[in-house]
Amino acid sequence: MSLVLRLPPAASLWIRRIVVSLCLRGEKYFVRIAVNTRVLSHPVTGVERYTLELLRRFGDSVAQIAPHSALGGVKGHAWEQLVLPAKLRGRLLFSPCNTGPLAVANQVVTIHDVAALDHPEWLNAKFALWYRWLTPRLARRVKHIIAVSEFTRGRIVAHTGVPAEKITVIPNGVDARFAPMAPDAIDAALAPLALPSRKYILAVGSIEPRKNLPRLLEAWGKILPTLPEDVWLVVAGGRNARVFSSMSTDHGSKVYPGAPGINDDGGDGGDGLQVTGDRAQGEQNLESRTLHSEGNEDAAPTESAALPKYSRFEVLDSNSSPTAALPQHSNSYLLASNSSSSPHPNSSQAGGGTVRLLGFRSDVSALMAACDIFVLPAPAEPFGLVIIEAMALGKPVIAAGAGGPLEIVADGETGLLFAPGNAESLAATMKRLLADADLRKRMGEAGRKRYEEMFTAQQMAEKMRDAYAAEGREKVGVRS
Repeated sequence: MSLVLRLPPAASLWIRRIVVSLCLRGEKYFVRIAVNTRVLSHPVTGVERYTLELLRRFGDSVAQIAPHSALGGVKGHAWEQLVLPAKLRGRLLFSPCNTGPLAVANQVVTIHDVAALDHPEWLNAKFALWYRWLTPRLARRVKHIIAVSEFTRGRIVAHTGVPAEKITVIPNGVDARFAPMAPDAIDAALAPLALPSRKYILAVGSIEPRKNLPRLLEAWGKILPTLPEDVWLVVAGGRNARVFSSMSTDHGSKVYPGAPGINDDGGDGGDGLQVTGDRAQGEQNLESRTLHSEGNEDAAPTESAALPKYSRFEVLDSNSSPTAALPQHSNSYLLASNSSSSPHPNSSQAGGGTVRLLGFRSDVSALMAACDIFVLPAPAEPFGLVIIEAMALGKPVIAAGAGGPLEIVADGETGLLFAPGNAESLAATMKRLLADADLRKRMGEAGRKRYEEMFTAQQMAEKMRDAYAAEGREKVGVRS
């Protein structure tokens, strides 16, 4: 004889709810997807923001696995290759940042770019060597690959030989927090920076050769004599000495072959960098406003074409004279640190035509919200997350007509595309937008609409969920 326990309907309903809750809660019990979050021990840049946005929406449907303490360099890769596999216990692994353990075939990896394969000369030699060895093997080993653009998918296929159908393209997305800001909120956020003008073009990106800052400075120098004195160029971005090759100069400034450098990876903006000059002297004395370059034989030809050669450049540094001779052995454009936000006594007015480098910033949304134009000078960006951020804030954008930006920017509608590597073309686009406030407004509004339709973080997460379902992999939940 069997004993059947009959419960009241209300009690039965509550038991079912508890069981379902335990299954959905998560990570502590039944979750079948693990996320490699080693990258979150690094300063927050593009790939870290990508990871964080996905984690916010996946919630308890995934388990995060990271070292107990921050590990970088060789130690970080050793943990990833040797320790991480043992923590999976049969779960599918999602590695969101270019790298993952070769021992794990049951893995989905996001490959944001293949810079180490396309341009190893831009990178620290050891870093480039490691990724040139790892990336093709990892791509062939894992179950599936996520690429952030069709451009990136094409480069992965070209370098690794994996079939294109093994790669799903899911564009990056930006959180709804990137939205037009009220003027008083912008004022409060930017007050500590003491920017001398709110009329500025903004560039955001790490200081590294592939971001092509020298080309932007060259283009800026071409239009500088025609600009009002209160228009500035502002650059926000730090550098990673472990990743990108660097050298020292007689002025103590760390620089990259063919690109300006900043001495630290972070800061509160108090140690901005400036290049100023006397606008009244015009093109004939452009050396007082433009950085000087000697030969760049060690740099990438496309990225490192020299600026017009001049004999002197202006150094705004308490330990240097205002116009110090450029070291003859240098192959780089130099910028010297300036700890004061006030203009140099030798600069004209309030520093008309000044370039201000702010270093690494965590408050780029306010800088974007206040700018007139956003520019990304990189000649072949794999995607261009900062473009999406600027569009979300209703700003017109300028980017190279190659790589990922071709898939983001509607040329003539949400922004302007310039010929990659062409300083004249970049200068013309900046000059055109600076001269037309109505065009800037129309493009900013159209860019915001395009962001809402195609590039939100919620859309990115939902496409990731759909990609898992389409391939028959484990399900992942997405919060709205």
